[in-house]
Amino acid sequence: MTGHLRGAMVRNPLCRQVAVVGLGCTDYGRDLGRSQGRLAVEACINALNDAGISVSEVDGLCGNANQASPQYVQEGLGIPELAWWSTPPIPFSLLLNEAANAVFSGACEVAIAYQAQFRSAATSRSARELDFIRAVPDPNRTADPHRIAQFTQPYGRRSSGYPGFMRRYMDRYSAPREAFGRIAINSRTNATRNPHAIARKPLTLADYQASRMVREPMCLLDMDYPVDGADAVVIVTSERARDLPQRPVFIEASTFGQTEHPQAETYIDLDHTGQEVAARRLWAKTDLSIDDVDVFYPYDGFTVITLKWFESMGFCAPGEAAGFVSDHWDEQEQCLRIFGRMAVNTHGGSLSEGATQGAGHIREAVTQLRGQAMDRQVDGAGVALLGVGGLFNNSTALLLST
Repeated sequence: MTGHLRGAMVRNPLCRQVAVVGLGCTDYGRDLGRSQGRLAVEACINALNDAGISVSEVDGLCGNANQASPQYVQEGLGIPELAWWSTPPIPFSLLLNEAANAVFSGACEVAIAYQAQFRSAATSRSARELDFIRAVPDPNRTADPHRIAQFTQPYGRRSSGYPGFMRRYMDRYSAPREAFGRIAINSRTNATRNPHAIARKPLTLADYQASRMVREPMCLLDMDYPVDGADAVVIVTSERARDLPQRPVFIEASTFGQTEHPQAETYIDLDHTGQEVAARRLWAKTDLSIDDVDVFYPYDGFTVITLKWFESMGFCAPGEAAGFVSDHWDEQEQCLRIFGRMAVNTHGGSLSEGATQGAGHIREAVTQLRGQAMDRQVDGAGVALLGVGGLFNNSTALLLST
């Protein structure tokens, strides 16, 4: 194991001072027929019920305004008054961190961070046919989106720039496609034990290799699964958390990462990304190490992101993730078992449970640390490591513990 060396712990006043005490989500689906606002409110209600906290006690809301504004959610929930709200961008770890900081600072006492994802009308034919989508004009649409896309996104929004990053990684490190396939298979294997997952049919390496190519070398199974749905978490101080019904899950450390070249078109190479910045700062904020981790949640919006998180977090050196995944592959179970014990993306990740910009990873990590993951429960799980976000301008790292 390479790992990050531990030195003197840097200042981290938030450490174990706030906790996640409530989880809520909606079902996931391709055509739920409910707006993002309605989904967000439903998830928040479920999270409050889980936490044993009334709506009248909530005084902080954090959600992406492009999905469901805090004003909409406040009215939907019937919250009498707010002392704090914020609208950070995705991924969900940014929202969680904002809410945790607000509770820690005293800006609010009970905060809900929520995420409501919806397949947009610009990327989904079935979504475009929904009445509430058709009835609301898009103020940002100045021309036919498909006509514009032929110039700005000739290979489709879902492919973005990641096929190029995947090709560069393969060429530079002689990484075989099988390594990316194992990331997809691991997520699918774990999803078979998750009734909430959208894709639960077992997947083989032959299935992966036969999957439709979207943009070489990236196939359909290298990309996350778009869904409608929402997640929410309730955050309070650690002192308050001990009086609530659920086992509290504490935020050990949380970091963001961005280099001097944060845009994909100006990046230096795949060894200089926001992931490395976030991971290095994370390990400097805790006395925990990789050896203490029981479950690992590397973001899998694209399989190449997941491989890079293994390297960035210190499981292996740059360029060694393909070999690391192969060395820690359980052929009989068709999943990853790092050091023979550490499970990876136990819920199926974005590739199989559904694309939630990291909300599903955080929900599952909390569920595992509570000991409530049923058939997929990792025995004795007490520390969860998360790497959420992409490669350059939204990388985050998170440690949760009990």
